[in-house]
This record gives sequence, structure tokens and C-alpha cells, in this order.
Amino acid sequence: MPTTQLATWNTYTHPQAYGRSGFVTPSDLAIDGMHTRFRTWRTMQQVFNHLWCITDQYIRIGGEYNLVPWCGNEVSLCGLLTAAAFRAGFISLDEFSKEKKAEESAGHMGRVDWWVSDDKYEILAEAKALWLGPGASWKTVSEKMDAARDQLNLFPREDKESGGRLQIVFVRLYYGPRNDAGRAWDDWLGDDAEPADPKGISYMSYYLLHQQSEIFGDQGFPSDCSGHVYPGLIVCCREV
Repeated sequence: MPTTQLATWNTYTHPQAYGRSGFVTPSDLAIDGMHTRFRTWRTMQQVFNHLWCITDQYIRIGGEYNLVPWCGNEVSLCGLLTAAAFRAGFISLDEFSKEKKAEESAGHMGRVDWWVSDDKYEILAEAKALWLGPGASWKTVSEKMDAARDQLNLFPREDKESGGRLQIVFVRLYYGPRNDAGRAWDDWLGDDAEPADPKGISYMSYYLLHQQSEIFGDQGFPSDCSGHVYPGLIVCCREV
């Protein structure tokens, strides 16, 4: 099992058809959803498990065309979360209509990036996306988290017993033309990486490709005409 530079965090990894997926969680957050105090986490754990199954399906169908789901923006990525949530047995919508705080806009309707519910507990989420190269600072992730928080604050807060709030940052990984495409875990989460900020992230889930030369050619990863290659996605979540 790979290790992460995040001190006191736990790493869980699962084999997938074209790579591996998993979770990086604080040590006080049990991976078994029946024993964690975080109800939002229990929901997201199920959603992520189905998201990575969808990712396998996406690569199987689109890989020969050099397509992977994480090259889209936050709108398309929230759409994949919605699909995963339905597969997990929830109801979900991206661009969900929600009334804003009266003091902000006289009760006018706004849109939340993503909403999921099991009819008893709902989660509102604002999402951002960014590209992160090997060795790049995770400070940009925290900045995106803060921007998502500011947007969530436009909406009234639900009772914590019936709803949660989540800031999501889709961290789309890339190697530039001058980088050697190698072991993505080491370059972003392992010994060769700058540690992510554990104070700004509640938990992460990831999908990292194995090099697949039979699908993506000599580089082994999806690439573009500029020489950039895209080995995976890390989804960072902050509960608020």
C-alpha cells in the first residue's frame, strides 16, 4: 500500500481496471462508514466508489480516442458525480436551484454546483477545478477551497442533522512536455511531492492510471498535441 506525506492520515487503495483508486483520510475518520461520525463522509464514500467504476467504463469506451473524464471542467465533473450518486442509490442534480439568503439578494434563486440527497439528509456542494503539475504547490487547492466557501455562504445553512455542506476541488493532474511521466502517486501524494495542507482538506479520493500503452500509446497516459499527459484525478473535499 502506498504511503502519503500527510502525517497521521490513512491511505486506502483499490485496484481498478486501468489504475487504482482510493481514499486519503484523517486518522480519526474511519473508512467503514458505519463507524464514522461524519454523515457527509458516508455519503461521499459511496459516491466516490461508483465514480471510479464509471471512470473505468469511460476509459474502456473513450480511451482509444485519448479521452479521460478528468479533462473536463467542474461542470462536467459534477455531472459525473451526479451519475455516480444515482448509481449509489441517491438522488442528485448538478446546477441545483436554491434560494439565496435574503440579505444577499432578497431571496432570489441561485444555483449550487452539486446537490445529493437520500430524502433524509442532503448535501450542498460548490466545486472548483484546477490543473496541478508535479511538484506544484498545493496552496492553489486551498485558494480554490476558499472561493467555493464564499459561494456556499450565499445560501442559508441547513440544520446539521438534516444537511451538510461540502467544498470540492477537482485536482486534474498533468505532466508537462519537459516532465518525465512517472509514478503519479509519488509525484503528487508520496515522498516526491509537496505535502497537501491537512488543515484545509477533510478527505480526498483519487483515481490514478497505470501506464496503458495498449490504449494510450507510447506515453502510456492520455496526452494532447502540446505534449502534456494526464495521469489522474484527485478530488479534495472540505466539510464546512
